[in-house]
Amino acid sequence: MTSETPDLAAATAFVTGGGGAIGAEVAAALAEEGRRVAVADRDLDAAERVSRRLSAAGAEALAVELDVGSEESWSAALQEAGPVGVLVNAAGIEGPVERLGDYPVEAFDEVLRVNARGTFLGMRSVLPAMARAGEGCVVNVSSSAGLVGTPKLGAYVASKHAVLGLTRAAAVEYGPKGVRVNAVCPGPTEGRMIESIERGRGGGEAARVRQAYLDAIPLRRYAEPGQVAAAVAFLASARAGSINGAALAVDGGMTAI
Repeated sequence: MTSETPDLAAATAFVTGGGGAIGAEVAAALAEEGRRVAVADRDLDAAERVSRRLSAAGAEALAVELDVGSEESWSAALQEAGPVGVLVNAAGIEGPVERLGDYPVEAFDEVLRVNARGTFLGMRSVLPAMARAGEGCVVNVSSSAGLVGTPKLGAYVASKHAVLGLTRAAAVEYGPKGVRVNAVCPGPTEGRMIESIERGRGGGEAARVRQAYLDAIPLRRYAEPGQVAAAVAFLASARAGSINGAALAVDGGMTAI
């Protein structure tokens, strides 16, 4: 290894959207495996709450402010975090719940900026160093909406399909360099986002939308954030050393139908 190619085996695990429901659980799961974790979020207060909780449990963690759609923000955040051995792109927004014919252009652009451009910028920022080191991995958080269509979530669906496309392209490009790139595709997962979607699709009948989702899931239950995090931690571990370019559904069988 030269000074330009750091050993990434013990480098930082960098988690975007680390202040959110899934991101916080991912950070905790990676910390439990002994990794130094950078909890990155646009909401620095949320990132700091997660970081403090991990530190109190004995982990090495720091909070980093990050707007995933900004090159400058990525540069500053990674300078603060140091070399990254694992990148988890978990930041994401759902956008308005609206039919495509009425979808606000500005909202479409913002969903793609965060979900697709944010994932692209994250990988673009860390993959060259991982390739030089001959090791490292990326886990992108897509969605079951990256595998199938979902009414009134056109921008979100487009962005999550884009995440899978980026994942597969990067896996093919960087696999020969010893770098693995995979994705998880959560179905409806307990937390703020699915509650927002239920309200948006159901108007005053969010409970009806929730029941419709549950009826479409063979396990008849939503995933828990910690279950999604467990899948991410597995893909980031040596146990998944031969898995590259995969899209692991964590959706109770929803997309198996």
